Amino acid sequence: MLRLLLRGTVLGEVKAVLFDKDGTLSISEPQLITLAEARVFLCLERVEAGLREELRPLLMRAYGLRERASGTGAGEAAGAVDRVICPAGITAVASRDHNLIATATALVQVGLGWPEALSLSEEVFAAADRADARRASARPSISASARPVNERLGEAGEPSSANASKAYAEGTVDEAAASPMASGGDAAAQAMAAGAATHLDSAGRPAVGTSRITEGLREWLEQLRAASVLCAVISNDDVAGIEHFLASHGLESHFTAIWSAEHRPRKPDPAAVHGLCAELGLAAADCALIGDANSDLRMAVAAGIPHQLALGYTAAWSTPPPLAEPHPRVHHWSELSLA
Repeated sequence: MLRLLLRGTVLGEVKAVLFDKDGTLSISEPQLITLAEARVFLCLERVEAGLREELRPLLMRAYGLRERASGTGAGEAAGAVDRVICPAGITAVASRDHNLIATATALVQVGLGWPEALSLSEEVFAAADRADARRASARPSISASARPVNERLGEAGEPSSANASKAYAEGTVDEAAASPMASGGDAAAQAMAAGAATHLDSAGRPAVGTSRITEGLREWLEQLRAASVLCAVISNDDVAGIEHFLASHGLESHFTAIWSAEHRPRKPDPAAVHGLCAELGLAAADCALIGDANSDLRMAVAAGIPHQLALGYTAAWSTPPPLAEPHPRVHHWSELSLA
């Protein structure tokens, strides 16, 4: 069995590597910001004007959005503001239904009853999903090489399209709201589509509708494949979102199986690792797991993956995620090797 090394230090023997997607395989922060901003916009549009001033900061905090001063670089306007998102927050880590409950909770705090808050939240999330559907024609179809992955999938549970909207290029809700012709889902769709023409893939081509892969990932996956080390995705995205991301970057052939939010149980339940390992025909102890959240690392260890093979990935965020010690941390894929 091959040994996995981090910066030349042996971590252990592996037959497979399990990868989180958002924030590990992909640089998803711009898409997460866009998704959260769209949900804020759609919520504010649907409540009475008198509630908006109180609701907006509640939603911003719930989604992990915060504003920071920019304008420090050459050519940037002084006093400009951009937004960042907490890499350990609910938008970045949690599933769609958890995000929906957080939204409803914020609405209750401004005076809505729970049934009304839940109904409005479902309406908002559905509107964001419809905006995503308008761009569905831009999604590539899954190639034949991905079919074996799809055939391995278990019976789908409740659909979770939380991260479907993450596949949008950078944009801001503010731009959409400023348009006198934009309203409702149209405004959200405009906001989500903003900036798509300048969102580039690893080859420098416009990558409409998907997030970028993290630097050096393709080379690391090639090393793993050359050594016959299996790769799999374990994510709280839905099946369509995972497949779309892999197909968009031509990565389908590198991955043997996926475990999504539609599988049961889903992460961070350690049994999700067991389910994915069963698809691979391996024991958890023979695998490494790489993710950008403490919940990923705790899940891995609880499932039986050796502590030193539960690795935290830090390079996909403008603010590094607050990962617990003493899990090994990967700052670039080139730091990993096999021997």
